[in-house]
Amino acid sequence: MSVFPREGRRWADHHSWWLRHSLSLVLVAILLVQSVAFHFTEVPDWTSEQMAHGEPTALWPAYWLHYAAEWFVSVLADTYGALLLVVLTKWFYEQGSSESKS
Repeated sequence: MSVFPREGRRWADHHSWWLRHSLSLVLVAILLVQSVAFHFTEVPDWTSEQMAHGEPTALWPAYWLHYAAEWFVSVLADTYGALLLVVLTKWFYEQGSSESKS
């Protein structure tokens, strides 16, 4: 028994792979764009903070360690949550389908 009842043939049978996975692909693209934008907006902030405290402003390795930590906290959490919702919703939706083995 399916959580979401279906009538007739599955819409996915009639569409391309790109169309079936377009939402997940868009979310991954947003994650990449957010990551690049975060990098370019974070460099000036990090450099000014380092200069204010009299610390060196070399980007390697201190900035990249800082960037990685901040990225995981701010960017990844939001995008990963949305991606997880989409993937799990799709998985639960497909559980009761005729193509499903379980």
